[in-house]
Amino acid sequence: MCIRDSGDTSPWVSTTFNTPCVTFTAPYSQDFENAGAIPDCWSMSGSEPWLFVNSAAASHIGNAGTIGNTTASGGYFAYVDDSSPDSTGTTLESPLIDTSSLTTPVLSFYLLSNNEGYSNVSFSVDVYDGAAWNTIDTLNVNTAGWNTYIYSLSGLTFTDAAQVKFVGVSSGLSCDYYNDLLIDDVRLMEAPISGCMDPFASNYDPTATVDDGSCLYPGCTDPLASNYCSSCNVNDPAACIYPQANVLDYCDDLE
Repeated sequence: MCIRDSGDTSPWVSTTFNTPCVTFTAPYSQDFENAGAIPDCWSMSGSEPWLFVNSAAASHIGNAGTIGNTTASGGYFAYVDDSSPDSTGTTLESPLIDTSSLTTPVLSFYLLSNNEGYSNVSFSVDVYDGAAWNTIDTLNVNTAGWNTYIYSLSGLTFTDAAQVKFVGVSSGLSCDYYNDLLIDDVRLMEAPISGCMDPFASNYDPTATVDDGSCLYPGCTDPLASNYCSSCNVNDPAACIYPQANVLDYCDDLE
């Protein structure tokens, strides 16, 4: 009930409504940590629903319910169970994402697709460029654990906000229900810059965002030198210092 100033009353009416989803701004990431529900502004369609779980309890997630590694976020992930009915265009679609701030946009995500020795379910990765959907890749893979996939989107011309779509398509064979598809940590972001991220290295790159193992550490790598550097990986002979030999007086009268 609600009370008016005049002292009389009228029924309180409750209603719910959905507001339109806003366009997200890149860099954008989704790790599906949403307590088992589809994230806000994501949508799905097709013959089977995508599910959101934080364990491999289902019998054909990973290798018969066993996942040997983890994603960066861990926790919840999205998966589709290709049981009856077969997955025919089972789609998970992101919200609209403004990529105009990205100079070199890339799409990255984790995928686990273990067929347990049977047939595969195809997995399509599509990106909307503001005008049309573009198939970035079609994967038909068998992975023992989570694998990271990174795709450059520089070849696309974005005329408006982008979207990402993941589609599972069954082969139609009765045994491909062993191949559940799992995804996690979906990101639309700036392309990572590979390089040496150690400021103590001679080739330190302050712009690098991914350490590629290329760091160089010059020094003396001769173990006989007094300044031998066991952690150096580039030999600098001019830097080596050797102990000076002792000079002894010598006398011989040859008698």
